[in-house]
Amino acid sequence: MLKLQDTVFVVCLVIFGACLIQEVQGQFEDVRCKCVCPADPASNQTVNATITNVLPAKCTCEFVMHKNESECLRCECKYESRNTLTIQVVVIFIILVIAVLLVYLVALLVLDPTMLRGESQMQQLQEEDIGPPDLQRQQSYIDRVGSAQQRWKRRVRQQRTNIFDRHTAMRSAVR
Repeated sequence: MLKLQDTVFVVCLVIFGACLIQEVQGQFEDVRCKCVCPADPASNQTVNATITNVLPAKCTCEFVMHKNESECLRCECKYESRNTLTIQVVVIFIILVIAVLLVYLVALLVLDPTMLRGESQMQQLQEEDIGPPDLQRQQSYIDRVGSAQQRWKRRVRQQRTNIFDRHTAMRSAVR
């Protein structure tokens, strides 16, 4: 089980890491021309790929790769457009949802410290009904729900047994 200090440490570490992230230099234009030339098996060359920001009419191998027409026969150039604003909004939304969930986790741990207790400690508390009345009043909401669920399960088991007994009695009376 995570302790409150461990959870707070993880949250602080995530916030600190988010503050350290610097703007990465890259190509973030909404439009681009991507040219890929496969490797030439005869000359032992690697695949050439070039990405530039040009007009759709100039998205050709000759213009982007600066090669002649005979070298561009196997090259493929595509003009691509994307919406980086939508990508940024989705990423920010996901980060905000994770942050809200972390804040909610911390709030739960602060408001209900019994979540930090182990399962064996919880069973010991339930088995020791001799404890002071103050302990019973301080029982958390989760403990009350758990005990109500146990009572409900006992009642369902008892109802199933009663129905089976009645069904058996009715079957023997019909014969």
